[in-house]
Amino acid sequence: MLKSEAVAAAAAAAAAAMGYYIDSANSTNAIKCPLDTYQDQEANVTSCTACPNGWKTKETGATGVAVCLAPPGFELVDGATNISACAAGSYKADWNRNPCVSVSCLVVALAAVHS
Repeated sequence: MLKSEAVAAAAAAAAAAMGYYIDSANSTNAIKCPLDTYQDQEANVTSCTACPNGWKTKETGATGVAVCLAPPGFELVDGATNISACAAGSYKADWNRNPCVSVSCLVVALAAVHS
């Protein structure tokens, strides 16, 4: 094996860090996973995995499915395969996997805090 072949083989075998993938056009270049994808291994991979259920990521370079979340105003309803907007009269302010909350529940909770 020539030295240049050995260097190329070593570069091809290089592992991308979690949250990155190896550029298929340049095996010495690691690229952050795009939004709404993740890569949870140190491996020689050329793509990232899409978040399930339509979940999103807040930033590029996600390192696992645990950071795939429903953005504010969205939830994963029981039995559904993808996230959907909160129903009219409900609300969710944070990035998480929690369900939307009825606005009437928020009014009752606020009333209890202020009484």
